[in-house]
Amino acid sequence: RLNGEHRTQVLQVLPLKRSQAINIGLTKLPPISVIPTAIMKFDSLVLNKEGIEKILTTMMPNPAEIEQIELKVAEHPDMPLGQAEQFLLKLAQIPCLLERLRLWIFTLDYKNCEKDIAEPLMDLQLAMKEVEESKTFRTAMGMLLIIGNTLNGTNIKGFQLDYLSKASEVKDPVYKHTLTYHLAEYMIEHCSDGTDLYSEFGAVARTARHDCKASWGYLAKISKNDSSSSMKQKINDYLNDVAQRIHQLKAIYRIAFNRWHAFLLFFGYSIHEVPTLKPMNVFKMVNEFALEYRTTRDKILQQRKRLADKRERNKTRGKIWALENGQNDNKDGMELNGNLKRAPIQMNAEQRHEAMSRMLTGGSNDDTLKRTRAKPTAERSPADIISSQREMLRSVGRLTDSGSPGQESPDDEILDGLVKAATIQTEPRDHRRRARQFNRKSLRRTRTLKLVDDQSSSTVTTI
Repeated sequence: RLNGEHRTQVLQVLPLKRSQAINIGLTKLPPISVIPTAIMKFDSLVLNKEGIEKILTTMMPNPAEIEQIELKVAEHPDMPLGQAEQFLLKLAQIPCLLERLRLWIFTLDYKNCEKDIAEPLMDLQLAMKEVEESKTFRTAMGMLLIIGNTLNGTNIKGFQLDYLSKASEVKDPVYKHTLTYHLAEYMIEHCSDGTDLYSEFGAVARTARHDCKASWGYLAKISKNDSSSSMKQKINDYLNDVAQRIHQLKAIYRIAFNRWHAFLLFFGYSIHEVPTLKPMNVFKMVNEFALEYRTTRDKILQQRKRLADKRERNKTRGKIWALENGQNDNKDGMELNGNLKRAPIQMNAEQRHEAMSRMLTGGSNDDTLKRTRAKPTAERSPADIISSQREMLRSVGRLTDSGSPGQESPDDEILDGLVKAATIQTEPRDHRRRARQFNRKSLRRTRTLKLVDDQSSSTVTTI
């Protein structure tokens, strides 16, 4: 018994490890009843590529195992089989199981393999075309040859592409600039229609990442699978189409291979060196040189732009200040001319005396200059100043309103209110204001010290 229930007895024929391995694999597969139908119909929705590979690697039935299972079933027809034994019997009933599974894997992998072959071959052809047709690369290689002959005092006709990786290591003794820097500077000055070289080599960059040897291995693998007679008998139409594609890939490979050899011979490599050179390594050198050239070229262009902007700022800096000062001078001159053109006010001797008194006491109007009033001295209070101004304004009002001497103007009422507000004095304070609980700190301290009530009251009385 197990947990109070009777355990169902099943017929187990396979060894324990073999049975456990199959049961673990069944946990990631669909139910046993639908697996044979999916294999017969090549239904990828029911059984995916991982499941097919799992069956091919660890779960294929063995004829000896099938024979033992059939014998045990004949001996014990009433006992049910275990899951592992049922799965192996179901697979054994499928005709040409191994060929079907291999063909299914081939159909699933063919598109990816074909893509892995065709894309590197296409990138290889495009990369060779880009390098051969690039005017900037041709001019740069010629300049490197001239610079190398000048520095070494030689007259060689060419150099190998391996020296491109050393161009960033050679530096001049004065400014410590690399050979790539001087090359980019010369190209900017004398080859204005040149590019940054890296943007032209898109296929070169991709070819530098592809391992063409691996793609050629994929091609050999597909050709080997296609030669299987059992697969051709199962799906003739599909395999005929696949065979045509494989022959096309072989033709493309031969063309690319021959062109690659011609490309290396074009760059001066000998016939004995051609078989040892890989497209990935060669184009990696070209790609790294192009990237270094673009970085150096952009750096030179940015430096020249900064210097040009600085020269423009130096040219216009004094002019801007002069224009601003000239505008301010023009404004001041216009204001001064306006003041000079203003007609003088006709005043008699008494009015001039009053205006002078107003200016001396701090008063101002539109015709006088504005200034801040100085702090009154101790001998003269603000009330005295306001009273004197009041009397002065009243005298001016009597001169202006000589026709109505008995009436008071509204300015008199305003001045009277100002005088009263200025002359009101607040009562002096005998003592400064204290907080309501000025002894609160002392009481808290006494509470903290845990004094008795008599001691705390005496402390408050003392304070």
